[in-house]
Amino acid sequence: MRFETINAASYLVWRLQHTDRVADIFDDGDLVSLRLRPNREQVYIYLVERPMPLTDIQYHLDTNSKQGIFTLFIYWVDMLLPPDGVDYVPDDWMDALLSVQGDKIYGFEVAGRDAYFFPVYFRGQGRPRNIRYGPVVDYASLRTTIVGSEHPQLFGRWWMAGFDDGYDKRSDYLQYDVPLTIVAAYDALGLNPKASVDAVKHAYRHLARHFHPDLNDTDEAHQRMTQVNEAYQQIIRYWEEKS
Repeated sequence: MRFETINAASYLVWRLQHTDRVADIFDDGDLVSLRLRPNREQVYIYLVERPMPLTDIQYHLDTNSKQGIFTLFIYWVDMLLPPDGVDYVPDDWMDALLSVQGDKIYGFEVAGRDAYFFPVYFRGQGRPRNIRYGPVVDYASLRTTIVGSEHPQLFGRWWMAGFDDGYDKRSDYLQYDVPLTIVAAYDALGLNPKASVDAVKHAYRHLARHFHPDLNDTDEAHQRMTQVNEAYQQIIRYWEEKS
């Protein structure tokens, strides 16, 4: 498994652990297994870094759904998904997955030790479809649903998971015009890259009060404080260089 995927899985686990939705969670690298509050629904999240045949998608969905396990696939964008803004004819596996994920496929990117996760929307009904990248997901909005599909390769009812980001029905998809590392820095502070500098400072002060070693002496808090400091400094330097 690639080092980037291991980093992405660790980052996803860390972000999910700090929401009120996750009761328990286990990281096996490319598979993240968790249970949600309050009903302890079990979710399998697959981080996919290489082409996954449609037969494998069918197998996982069939096996998991029969066991009452909700499934979410998240794909490494650079390797497996089309770039933002292009018109693209979906591959067979994409076409099938779109039928059970609301015309979107979730993707992830890695920026050093950080990662960020976002929906990739396939807009339109014909072929090709217009590709639009959505905003970083709200990790606390992870939800489950049973989806009916009439797609020939995925006909039936499937137990699916996804993030309720609120952008599915919007026509003005949020676009980022900042570097990947800066997007990840905003995400580390729990912010959207469109947030103001004042919002960045407010988020930094809030997190610093929570993770400062004088108030929280755990190893996790030390690591998190280091990450918060680095993210804050990255954003401030970025805006100073732009001004």
